[in-house]
Amino acid sequence: IHGRVGSCVIRSEADVEILGGMAGKGAGRIQAGGAVRAKYLNDVVVEANGDVEVQNEIVGCEISTSGGVMIPEGTILGGRVTAFRGVAANVIGSSLGVVTRVASGVDWTVEAKIEGIDRQIQELGEQVLVVEEEVHPMLADKKVLLGLNKEQQKVLQTLLDKLRDLRQKLVELEQTRANLASSTIEGQVNQTNVHSLLHPGAVLRFSRLQKNIKDEHRGPLSIVQDQEKSVVRIVTQFPLCEDDSPERPWFGGLRDIQAR
Repeated sequence: IHGRVGSCVIRSEADVEILGGMAGKGAGRIQAGGAVRAKYLNDVVVEANGDVEVQNEIVGCEISTSGGVMIPEGTILGGRVTAFRGVAANVIGSSLGVVTRVASGVDWTVEAKIEGIDRQIQELGEQVLVVEEEVHPMLADKKVLLGLNKEQQKVLQTLLDKLRDLRQKLVELEQTRANLASSTIEGQVNQTNVHSLLHPGAVLRFSRLQKNIKDEHRGPLSIVQDQEKSVVRIVTQFPLCEDDSPERPWFGGLRDIQAR
């Protein structure tokens, strides 16, 4: 697309390129089977399998990609960015402390599955409470329990069977959720690079850990997940690297950068 794009939906099984940028106005959406490239993205929902490359700014967007988000000369401000293969930006946030959420090394498709499971868990939990309220009066009083006729006993047994099945489904869903949440996926990059400024108000999340930025930090710097120390570190910048890459620097040799 050679010009600018407004509030519309763009779907492609391949790459999407918008030379003039897109202002979604709350209704703009891009779904790409490949990469997304644009001059700017304002108030747009993006789902992509490849890298999202932007020149000037990403403002108030919801971006989810299985690739990386690359805006080396521009700013990410507000909204939420989730990139499995890391994020590189010139500036994140603003001096006004606008909350800007950036997640690196996080698989958005897995997160969507977890959110779906969470909804199922909530629904099943509510059903369990309803059945428990039904059976409690019969089980709480021994005289009531012994006084049940055959039809009432049959109803009680049906409710108890249902309660057992619901609880078993809850256990299975919680186990599935735990497995998804703890999974390590090949190719993830738990790293965000900032070339110039990282502002207070930025919330940087990784596959295991999260850091709320309270002070201004000047780049170039990398924000990384140090799982050995269970901490998010702000260190001297190095190129985005996969977590299991032999080229990834030894964390013990990296210099921490303090706020200015």
